[in-house]
Amino acid sequence: MAEIDQTLANVEKAIMPTIASMLDALIDSAQGARPGIDGLRYATDIRMLADQAQRASREIGELMVAAHHRKMQASHSRAA
Repeated sequence: MAEIDQTLANVEKAIMPTIASMLDALIDSAQGARPGIDGLRYATDIRMLADQAQRASREIGELMVAAHHRKMQASHSRAA
């Protein structure tokens, strides 16, 4: 279980600051947006951030499953 916690902590340290800083930059630049002109660009940027967040979520899920499988295999090996 400690391995999973450490993996999640590493992922959080690597991904969250990047997503947060990208979102901050997007919000800052959106303040100067021209109505009817810049909306498409900002919508594209937001979709990109959403895709990155979804990808990160999927990767975390895969890491969790892999760690669980390793733990189960190790447990079965010790029992045998």
